[in-house]
Amino acid sequence: MKKITFLAFMLVGVFAYSQEYFPLVEENNEWNVLQVIYDGISLPWDTIYWSMSYKISGDTVIDNKAYKKVFKSEEEFPVSWQYWGGMREENQEAWYIGINNYPESKIYDFDLSVGDTINFIFDFQPMAVDSIVFKEINGEDRKHIYFSYPNMGYTKECWIEGIGSNRGILQSGTAGFVGGWTWMMCKSENQQLIYMNPDYETCYMISTGIEDNRSGSKLRVYPNPAKGNFFVRLPDNISGNECILKMYNAQGELFEQINATTGDDRFILDSQKFPKGMYLIKVETESRVFTSKVVIR
Repeated sequence: MKKITFLAFMLVGVFAYSQEYFPLVEENNEWNVLQVIYDGISLPWDTIYWSMSYKISGDTVIDNKAYKKVFKSEEEFPVSWQYWGGMREENQEAWYIGINNYPESKIYDFDLSVGDTINFIFDFQPMAVDSIVFKEINGEDRKHIYFSYPNMGYTKECWIEGIGSNRGILQSGTAGFVGGWTWMMCKSENQQLIYMNPDYETCYMISTGIEDNRSGSKLRVYPNPAKGNFFVRLPDNISGNECILKMYNAQGELFEQINATTGDDRFILDSQKFPKGMYLIKVETESRVFTSKVVIR
């Protein structure tokens, strides 16, 4: 009887404490990262910012090692992708090798324990693991590793299993850099959004002087991400009786079309009609086309 009881206890312990590992380097993964730097032209503390998309697609061999290809784009709706190196993953560690003879470096190790430190090729001081917790992401518990720089005395970076660093997928270990910073905004798998940084309401941001990006001359979608009803407000001087709204999913399939018949300056849509994910909203007039994105949760 004691043996059975002990065995049952052991089995319960195995199931209770075993944890599925969520890999990071997989085909059709895509990340959105925000880059912010000091302007240095106008006011001393002004900043400019833009978004970068990274994706994994295809295989390559570099120095007799198998990698997944990494591509980068700075377009809001990426069409042109630039090859940006390779990533590989083994034993819960991820490695990156860049272009232009950028050497291979370990950028993630999800097998760390509290108190461990990790060094980066950037020749900056090592980061120390402060704590490790599991939090729900996309309906599943994922490991969160919180780091600090020992000489700074506070936490500045977090790695999320299967998502990457809160600083960006390729920007792990850069929390102590000065002159600018990066933030992970979104992560998609097979064109389905699985993570959005709770500090942001969009996966794409840019500061620019282009007229069509000023608040009064672009589509405004809110709330975004959307639950229940959401609104698409038209640009200034555009009325609802002279345009057509179309809404496409990430695969380019048309999900909604509204031919405006009134003079309202906004459309009202119900997010519950659509599967969760990211959508392109396009408003067409006789002479112009306006676009924006919305995330359905």
